[in-house]
Amino acid sequence: MLTLFSLKHSENKSEADLEAFKKQIIYRQIGLVNTLRCHLRKQEIPTEIEKYFSKKELALLTTTQNIPNMLLLEQARQLHDALHSGYIEDFRHMQIDVRLTAMTDILGGCERIKKTDFPRQYSNYTSIFTWIFIIMLPYSLVQGMGMLTIVASTVIGFIFMVLETIGYYIETPFENHINDTPMTAICRGIEIDLLEMLGETDLPKPLQPVNGYLY
Repeated sequence: MLTLFSLKHSENKSEADLEAFKKQIIYRQIGLVNTLRCHLRKQEIPTEIEKYFSKKELALLTTTQNIPNMLLLEQARQLHDALHSGYIEDFRHMQIDVRLTAMTDILGGCERIKKTDFPRQYSNYTSIFTWIFIIMLPYSLVQGMGMLTIVASTVIGFIFMVLETIGYYIETPFENHINDTPMTAICRGIEIDLLEMLGETDLPKPLQPVNGYLY
């Protein structure tokens, strides 16, 4: 994006045309990160981000299954058109194309994390073995600890149950649980940064924790 902001207008394109081009690319990028969040969480696209899309893109939102991928394709198409229109030269176009390729790889990686489940045997047997350990633990402690066995086995058993639960949540970081990746807050931060780079002053406020958790 810094490459994009360093562009200068050409002889056949005015400064206003270049600023409009930058704004459209940046707005689409804001929409992209937010639609990726909704895509991974299987949520509806919030109305407050619709302002970042063109009419053509708004129409595509209702007919496209993979909206983030479609927006990346639109970015590539517009940058290709910009190259032939004189907005950018070959070198800068290649720099931006490398970043678009990296974003495509990131999108694919997120989708693989979302759609690739751990084998059920892993989850089921981990739970079974944890309970077997918890049930057998008091018998190994009772001779040495006496009545304290109840306290010790309860504490140790609780620790192992918590570790098992943490493992479950690590498997599913995009389910909008309180322990998941706070993608809404991350997207809001990206939105604020990009709008500031455009020189806009009417900025959304950073999201604050709700009951101690960011979403």
